[in-house]
Amino acid sequence: SWISKNLGDMESIIESILKESFFVYCHDFQSMEQYLEEVLAGFWAKIFGMRYATHQNYKLHEYLALVDGTRKILEDVQPQKGSPNCFNVVRNAMNNQNKPYLDVLHKYSKTKLISALEQDQWKVAPVSEYMQEVVLGFSNPRQGRRRSDSGSRTIECLVLQGKKFFLVPSTVVFIQTISDLVSYSSYLPQHTTEVTHRMIELFKIYNAMSCNLILGAGAMNSAGLKSISAKHLAAIAQAISFISFILPAIIENLTSKLLPLHQNILMPQFRSLSRDLGEHHSRIEKKLVKIMQDRLLANLRVLVSMAQTWGDMDVAEYKPSQFARTVTKQIDVLKGALCPMLLQEELESIFGDICTKYSETIVKHFKELPKGNKHWYGQLHADAQSILTCLDGLPAGGKGASDLKDFCSELLSVQNQL
Repeated sequence: SWISKNLGDMESIIESILKESFFVYCHDFQSMEQYLEEVLAGFWAKIFGMRYATHQNYKLHEYLALVDGTRKILEDVQPQKGSPNCFNVVRNAMNNQNKPYLDVLHKYSKTKLISALEQDQWKVAPVSEYMQEVVLGFSNPRQGRRRSDSGSRTIECLVLQGKKFFLVPSTVVFIQTISDLVSYSSYLPQHTTEVTHRMIELFKIYNAMSCNLILGAGAMNSAGLKSISAKHLAAIAQAISFISFILPAIIENLTSKLLPLHQNILMPQFRSLSRDLGEHHSRIEKKLVKIMQDRLLANLRVLVSMAQTWGDMDVAEYKPSQFARTVTKQIDVLKGALCPMLLQEELESIFGDICTKYSETIVKHFKELPKGNKHWYGQLHADAQSILTCLDGLPAGGKGASDLKDFCSELLSVQNQL
C-alpha cells in the first residue's frame, strides 16, 4: 500500500520533468520514457533505503507481502525487449534487505523456541486445527500459510499419513518457527542455502535442549517439574518422533531449490541430524525400560521373605500375592500412560523390551527361591501366571514372554507330581 501511495506522488515530479524536457536530450537519453523510468526507479529505491529499519521490524507475512507486491509491480513495468532495465536498482535495493531480515527472523525464532522449551511442562494439549494445515503446507508452503476459519477450532492431535502425533507447547512453537523459514524460502528461493543452515540449527536446538530438559532432568529447574515421569518421557518421545517424521518433507522442500553443489554440502548435515534424532529417541525408550527394570528389581528384593510364608497357605484357589499385584499394577500404569499417546511402532519397541526383560528376570529369581511344598508351588504358579497374563496383554510386537510361559508350564508339571 505504501508503494502505491508513494508512487502516486510521482505525478507532480513527472509534471515538473515535462516542463524541462530539454534536460532529456542534454543527457543523451533515448526518450522521455526512459528518463522517467530512471527517475521513478531511483525514487523507488530511495524509499526502500529510507524504510530499511521499518522493514526489519515487519512481521513475516508483512515482509513477504512487501516482496510479493514489489515483484508484481516490477512485472507490470518490464521494459521492451532489448531496452535497458532501469528497475534493476529497485530489485537490488529489495534484495539487499532480504538477508538482514532473515537474520532478524532467525534470531527471533531462536529466542522464542528456547524460551518455549525452558518453560514447557511437557504435557500434551489440544492444538489449533490450523497447525494441521501448516504442517501439510511444508510440501506446499504458499498453500500452508493461508489461514482459514479452522484457526478457531482445536484438535486433540495432528494426523499425518494415518499416524497420530500429540503435541506439547514447545513443539507447536517449533512448527511455527520452521513454517516461517519454509515460507521465506518459498518466496525468496535465492536465499534457500542460508535458510537451510538456520533450519538445521533450529532442529538441533530442539533436539539438544529437549534431551537435556527431560533425560537430563533440566526441566525440574527451568520449569519447576517435581520429577520426570513416564508421561513426560512419552511426551518427548512423541515430540522427537514428530520432528523426525516431518524432516524428510523439509529436506525435499529445501533441496529442490538448491544447486547440486550446495545439496552435496548440506545433505550430510541432514543425515547427521536424522541420526541424532534417532539416537535421542532410542535413549528415551531405553530410559522407560530402565525405569520398569528398576521397579521390578525393587519388588524382587522382598520376594524371598514373602515366599517363605507361601508353604503355610492351604486354600482351594490361589490368588496373586502382593508381589504379583504390585508388578502387574506398575505395568498397567505404564501401559495407560503410553498407549494413548505413542505410535504403534514405539509401543512395540518399548513393551517388547519390557516383556523380554521381565520374563527373563522374573524366571531367574523364581528359580533361585528355596523350594517348598505343594501350597508353595501353587502360590508361585498363581503369581507367575498373573504376571504372564499381564505381559501377554501388552503391545509387544510379537516379543512374547516365552521364558515365563515355559516356566508356568514347568510349574504345572511339578504340581501334578506332588
